[in-house]
Amino acid sequence: PRAQVFAFDRGYSIWMLTQAAGGEFYDLAGPKTDLAFCPLRDIDSESDLTWAVGWIEALCRLSGLKVTPRQRNSIAEAVLQLRFSPTRTLTELSANVQEMEVRDALQHFTVAGTLGTLLDAETDSLGSGRMLAFETENLLQLDEKAVIPVLLYLFRRIEQRLDGSPTLILLDEAWAYLQHELFRERLKDWLQTMRR
Repeated sequence: PRAQVFAFDRGYSIWMLTQAAGGEFYDLAGPKTDLAFCPLRDIDSESDLTWAVGWIEALCRLSGLKVTPRQRNSIAEAVLQLRFSPTRTLTELSANVQEMEVRDALQHFTVAGTLGTLLDAETDSLGSGRMLAFETENLLQLDEKAVIPVLLYLFRRIEQRLDGSPTLILLDEAWAYLQHELFRERLKDWLQTMRR
């Protein structure tokens, strides 16, 4: 009862099982998908706020920006301002940030950049079913600027759903995810703290 499954697939091997079980199947960055995420939609609690600031910092690092304490404070202020917005998009956050270097670093992930269609939506396409499967073949063919933000966001959503219900998280060909240093470190911390 109340069991849930999150499966990260490669090559559509779990598609049939997902369909048979009435689950939701998502082809991340697939050519025929209109899947889009709104990673900053849940920033009302302090832990959500902390995660969002860290996620934005990760985006900046992926763009080659070494975030200074002043820039980190500017990011935190912009995320706090975003709490009052109904849309909570990366574009809006970028407009709120007072540091031009941070704005420039985030542009790649907004609708003005190449990853905006995936990470800068006004609403989130991700459902809340008990079985969610993610095809990662297309995503993992992109560079780490696409892979890491999406995986960090999806794992955050999974983390939010860990309520004591029996949960199975499958990583098909897990080595592919561990190639990315930033995600590898986050996954290691996540496994140590969330395994219980």
